[in-house]
Amino acid sequence: MAYTLCIIGNGFDLHHQIPSSYAEFQQFVKKRDATVYELVERFLTHDDSFWNEFEASLAYFDAASALENSMEFLVSYSADDWRDANHHSVQFEAERIAEGLSKGLKNRFCEWINELPIPAPNKAPNQLQLPPKTRYLSFNYTPTLQQVYGIPDIDVLHIHGRADNGGSNLVLGHDRCVSDRTLLAPGLDYEEQDTRIAEASHIIDDYFEATFKPTAKVIDKYKLFFISLSTIRKIFIMGHSLADVDLPYFETIARHVDMPSTVWHVSYHTEKDRKNAKNFLKKIGVPKTMRHTFQLSELNFT
Repeated sequence: MAYTLCIIGNGFDLHHQIPSSYAEFQQFVKKRDATVYELVERFLTHDDSFWNEFEASLAYFDAASALENSMEFLVSYSADDWRDANHHSVQFEAERIAEGLSKGLKNRFCEWINELPIPAPNKAPNQLQLPPKTRYLSFNYTPTLQQVYGIPDIDVLHIHGRADNGGSNLVLGHDRCVSDRTLLAPGLDYEEQDTRIAEASHIIDDYFEATFKPTAKVIDKYKLFFISLSTIRKIFIMGHSLADVDLPYFETIARHVDMPSTVWHVSYHTEKDRKNAKNFLKKIGVPKTMRHTFQLSELNFT
């Protein structure tokens, strides 16, 4: 029976010098898919923070600009050079943009993860002394625990899937629900609106659903895992950014462990990270005496 839970984030891979930062992903997309990169730069990138906050930034798709761009392909039915293809030209452009920024970007992400150089067993820099009889909850898409440390698959829950399993099961996206965003289609006057524009608006609106991270559904899918955490007495969070997009997972863990007797240890990289970690644990109800911070280089499971 395991009494320790290790929660793994991208900082764990970075600690082992695996080039898994979103800045690396930016360069990968730029080199591998110029079309998708151009779409990102045009319709998603509002400032230099986009690639550093990749998943959360997917929520800030400039839908109005995408529709405006698509309407440049609108041809009047009375135009001398009218062709049957013009019935769908606006919709095709809207789909090119929306699918490029959802399915296309996700495909590039999966390719990038699968091409990351995961070290061979016991060859990784900065190796840690991981304890036996520990359960692992990994937010990473990489098999680092299995490949570097020989942790059996059965002991690791990849809550958002693994890229080397084909990528179709990857959970990737933002947490901005429908009520928090303005959709294009509901505001249309369908009696007055060109059908082509209406259809393009729906296509663009569908982008938000395609890039939404269904956290509640994921938690429900793995509810037996969370219920089984009642025996956990130590939690080590290693290399996780503790962003709000993943807050529901930690709230669920907090509800299922015995909080008064469970010690939470959180790694940090900078003092800003350390402050964020303390505030995050406070937010989910961890008592002050039961929360501790450490740097991965100082990891001690005693």
